[in-house]
Amino acid sequence: MKKRIGINLLIIFVLMFSSLSIFAQSKTSLKDVRRGNSLYEDGKYKDAEIEYRKGIESSPDYQKAKFNLGTALYKQGRYEEAYNVFSELTPPENNKEMASKYWYNLGNSLLSQQKLQEGMEAFKNSLKLNPKDEDARYNYEWARRRVEQQQQQGDQNQDKEDQQQQQQQQKNQDQQQNEDKEQQQKQQQQKQQQREQRADERQLDALNQNERKTMEKLQKDKGSNKQKLEKDW
Repeated sequence: MKKRIGINLLIIFVLMFSSLSIFAQSKTSLKDVRRGNSLYEDGKYKDAEIEYRKGIESSPDYQKAKFNLGTALYKQGRYEEAYNVFSELTPPENNKEMASKYWYNLGNSLLSQQKLQEGMEAFKNSLKLNPKDEDARYNYEWARRRVEQQQQQGDQNQDKEDQQQQQQQQKNQDQQQNEDKEQQQKQQQQKQQQREQRADERQLDALNQNERKTMEKLQKDKGSNKQKLEKDW
């Protein structure tokens, strides 16, 4: 099973290529496309790209040249450029096999850009036209599982984030409770200090009043305190 999976994984990013006519045959630029096909088969994808571009320059509506250009760009790892080329093409309505290959290649270019959902739709279209294409079926299932894994990972991340938020909220709540408790203790201390201060003030007032009374009594008794010089017999 592991060997089968490893082989199929190599198939995921291999574009279908045919030297036969893929879209409506064009009489112009045929030599450029044929030279490009030969270079492509030799693995000279950059040189093949140049020949395909020549064919397109001479005949802008030459669909086969554009399709093969997309495959050459893909082989060079220029996936976004390949996608742009494929997305400008229209799959032929009168040739299901070639249209299926179009959707297959478009799907591969999307997978290479990690556009899994769009890639799945492309492979689904390819399978509708050619249900026996096991490569397209495998790629569709591969993309579907990756999407499922990402969704599961996203759910796990969301759960972790929610848990962290709850922990932070609890931490904030505990901190607020501690702050409220400290504030309450401070207020109680302030009230106690105020009560003690008022008690001290009342005690001081009482002492002052007693002192005044004592002074007043002394002043009153000062004039009547006379020494007797003689004793009565």
